[in-house]
Amino acid sequence: MCKAIEEVRDEAKKMCVAQIALKLLKRGKMTFDEIAEDSGFTVEEVTELARDYNLMPV
Repeated sequence: MCKAIEEVRDEAKKMCVAQIALKLLKRGKMTFDEIAEDSGFTVEEVTELARDYNLMPV
């Protein structure tokens, strides 16, 4: 049971961080590398998030 609770907590934390990373992407003032470094995501995860929300730089 504790393992299941930990997994749910970890997933909720990741979703919160993804929301913050998404806000940073929308502002467009930080590079993907900076967002990855600050969020703990990989650059690939930040890129995927940007693609999912059509926020890829032109």
